[in-house]
Amino acid sequence: MIPQPDFITALFNVKLDDIESLEAFKQASIFHYHIKLKLKRHTCPYCGEDAISHGQKELKIHHPNLIDFDGMIHYHARRYICKDCHRTFFETNPFSFSGFNKSYALMDRIMKQLGQLDLNFKRIAELNHISISTVQLYLDSYVFIPKPSLPENLGIDELHSKMAYRDSAYLCILIDNENRYPIDILNSRSKHNLNKHFEQYSKTQRDSVKFVTIDMWEPYKDVASHQFKNCKVAVDPFHVVKNLSFASTKIRVSIMNQCMHGSDPYYLLKTWHI
Repeated sequence: MIPQPDFITALFNVKLDDIESLEAFKQASIFHYHIKLKLKRHTCPYCGEDAISHGQKELKIHHPNLIDFDGMIHYHARRYICKDCHRTFFETNPFSFSGFNKSYALMDRIMKQLGQLDLNFKRIAELNHISISTVQLYLDSYVFIPKPSLPENLGIDELHSKMAYRDSAYLCILIDNENRYPIDILNSRSKHNLNKHFEQYSKTQRDSVKFVTIDMWEPYKDVASHQFKNCKVAVDPFHVVKNLSFASTKIRVSIMNQCMHGSDPYYLLKTWHI
């Protein structure tokens, strides 16, 4: 018994009237759907003349469209041959993009789930019975993330990470100091990569940056001075205090080592803290 038309359309993205045969069965945890579409009049896409049916080819399309169950469409696609030029072609595939073995419905659901920040790659893969690498491939291939705008008050910092490029052990973090949130993370803090990144912005956008805070790494200062002509470059307070504290400790330890071990000056210098 063939299911109701609305259910067919929702499940397969095809009208019941277009289906010649449909067989569905469950094997283990996978639903298999064998589908053949009705024979229709086709014209040759190469010369425009009439074409006739010329065999079939089974296409397997991953289609887990029922919750908690995997699914596979076995699409028996009709091949046509032109009466005039004798070139062959297949009927239009209503289930997936040409050359893809994932259905429209599956790809649509993955794209929507990638927009849900409470779902990670692993969970999306589990929900759709696919690999984590496939989810990541779809994100890299089809999700466009617009370039963030540059704030007037830009902070440049770094984070040690194994995810950094091989020419750097650090990721570079760009921060909106006014709103206190990161605007971008770069996979290298090298001078070359920073200049390359900021050159993606127009001169007008770069000239709108008024302040840049950095640590005391010299390439940050060079990049900021080169890319942002109207900005004032300042070392952020954390790194100023950190370096003052380090310098003070270095002098204290040096003086302490000149005192007699166990003496009052030695003890005071050893236990003194800022």
